[in-house]
Amino acid sequence: GLTVVSTVSSVTVPSTTYSVTKTAEDVAAQTGTFKLTSSLAVDRIYYTKDGKEPTASSSYVANNGTITEVACDTTIKIKGYLNGVLDDETYSYTAYITPKAPTITWSSDYNNNFTVTDNNTSDTAAIYVTIDGTNPSASNTTDVRTISTAVGTVKAVAVRHGLTSTITTSTHTIKLATPTISWSPRAAASGGGQVATITCSNIKGVAFYYTTNGDAPTTSSTSKVAS
Repeated sequence: GLTVVSTVSSVTVPSTTYSVTKTAEDVAAQTGTFKLTSSLAVDRIYYTKDGKEPTASSSYVANNGTITEVACDTTIKIKGYLNGVLDDETYSYTAYITPKAPTITWSSDYNNNFTVTDNNTSDTAAIYVTIDGTNPSASNTTDVRTISTAVGTVKAVAVRHGLTSTITTSTHTIKLATPTISWSPRAAASGGGQVATITCSNIKGVAFYYTTNGDAPTTSSTSKVAS
């Protein structure tokens, strides 16, 4: 109800219902604009953004007025004011902003390892990831960090306070590393000569081809699979 804060001896004020509505947000800045409303046609709505109780010395807006640049997780408290009477009841509301989308970073052009970074530093979010091209949701894993093929699409979202970021999508094609050949002497008991060791720094399962007669290798040549 409303309590008399003036010298009026007695006054009857009807009850009111308050609401706070987000009308706009800046996801990059993690701030929003919020409308303060009373169901009663009050003269003013006093408010605070620091968790303190509003008083007649606090900032105010007209009914249905807006306040801007409200940071995520800010507690807004409001009281109505009508005909010299300030409400003795306080309405509290916590402002939430849609989280920033995560960032996907591949560790190398030559492997399939990646990192997903939460860009919400002041109020962290849960990150959900898919590696099959489908859109992620809270039912997906949060700890996957690698794909199993040479070409793959990773998608990730941030979820916080029931709000979901835009989806970050990154498709990665692994570049094929050039195989290297190293030589070492073969033991005399095995016939002597040199032994060629062919290695490839790509992921496990990549095939490479080689020849031993000086011809250029093709996909019909002898092959070996990286392990």
